[in-house]
Order: sequence, then structure tokens, then C-alpha cells
Amino acid sequence: MMEELLRQGRYDEAKQQSLLTPAGDQAGLAALLELRAWLRDKRYEMARAGLEKDAKFLTPYLNLGAAREAIKAFEAEDPAALEPFLDDPHLGAEANCVLGVIRVREGDREGARLAFDRSLRLDPGHYRAITNLGNLELEAGRTAEAVVMYEKALQSNPDYPHAHHNLAAAYRKLGQIGKSVHHLKREQRLLYRSPARRLGDAGLPRPGRTLPGNLDSRWLVLVVVVAVVYLLLRN
Repeated sequence: MMEELLRQGRYDEAKQQSLLTPAGDQAGLAALLELRAWLRDKRYEMARAGLEKDAKFLTPYLNLGAAREAIKAFEAEDPAALEPFLDDPHLGAEANCVLGVIRVREGDREGARLAFDRSLRLDPGHYRAITNLGNLELEAGRTAEAVVMYEKALQSNPDYPHAHHNLAAAYRKLGQIGKSVHHLKREQRLLYRSPARRLGDAGLPRPGRTLPGNLDSRWLVLVVVVAVVYLLLRN
């Protein structure tokens, strides 16, 4: 029954079921999928707005008061505040991903890995958690394994710039310059298309300011790519 799958946080199974039969709570499924998308992308203001906009569709599955508190905990990045939500079928994946990032900052790589793994058990498509596991592999010198993780993250979200950024770095380490440049170019296109994106989750640098004047964004991308190729060949 779709409603039971939704209560358990098994949205993808519910979505597959909805493709086979129109029966079930389609509105609830759509609202939960949208909320998950905002949380995966760390767009907490949009998630908070979605709680209000879709309250009547979410209420059968989600304690809205608890969800609001969870979003506050995500924003505060406070391990104690995250604790009540770590096993929640709707909020636990994001809670564990945030906890994993905190553990990385603390230098607790094993604790971080455990948190990201828990995140993926609750939401196998959580591309930020997947990307952060790739980062741990890359830091440990397991570059091929990191590539696998970044590619997996991009299967979940092909437009995630963090994964393109780090995949480019991994390919550079492997000496695959063409692939490295491809993903750097893809990252730049995504950032210019959506300049509000931050490169903060994985300790990545923020994008620099745009060049002055009225240059078309495609020329900006070309300038960046040429500069990157030059630096890669020099090294």
C-alpha cells in the first residue's frame, strides 16, 4: 500500500508503485519527494516553505513541528540537536549527512564515514552524502574509489557542481586530463547558471567573482577552461 511505504520513507518504491497504478496518495508522494529534494540540496528555506505550502499533504506522514525543529538543527549544525532525528525515515538522511560533515571538521574521519553510510541507508540517492564519501576516499589516496562515488552522486543528480568539481580533481590525479577538464567545464556552467550555489559542504572553495563588463557566460566558461588546461599541462 502506497501510504504505508510513504510512512516508512520508502518514496522511490511508492513512486514505482504509482507508475503501475494511479491508486494511492499521489499528492502526499509529490509533497514528500519535493521536501526530500530540498533537503538533499541543502536548501532549507525552500524545505521550510514546503512544510507550510504542503502541510495538509505532509501531515499524515510527518510531524510538522518536529520537521521544523529538524531544519533548525540542520542549520545550526549542532550534533546534540541532530540526535533526535538520526533515525527518522523522512529527516534522518539529512541529519546524518550534516552530522558527517561536522565529524569531518572535527577530524573524525571514521565517525564521518559511519554518518554518511547511515544517511545512505535511509536515502540511497542522497548525493551530498555520496559525494562526501568520495571525498573521504580521495583524502585516503583511494582515487579510483573516489571516482566511483562521484559518478554515483552524479547519477542521482547530474547537476550537482560539488561532485563535478571533485571528480575533476580525481581525474587529474589519475592523469586523465580530458575528463578532468570536462567536469571542470560542467561545474563552471552549473555555477554560472545558478550563481547562488555554495561550494561549502565538502570544504570546497567558493566561486570567485564574475569578470567585469558584459562578457557572455559562455566566454567566461571558455576563459576558465583554457586557464585550467594551461595549469594542468604546466604541472
